[in-house]
Amino acid sequence: MVKSLNEHRKNIKPEVRAAARAKAIDIVMEMVSAGLKKMRGITRNI
Repeated sequence: MVKSLNEHRKNIKPEVRAAARAKAIDIVMEMVSAGLKKMRGITRNI
């Protein structure tokens, strides 16, 4: 029998879920920051 996605989510440990959420937030913040820099014409020339 195929399990639904919600059934699989129930088995994820809270620590793993928190780490994944934190990583997702970091990625979104990087994307927002990159978008703002692009809009303002700020580049990083090293």
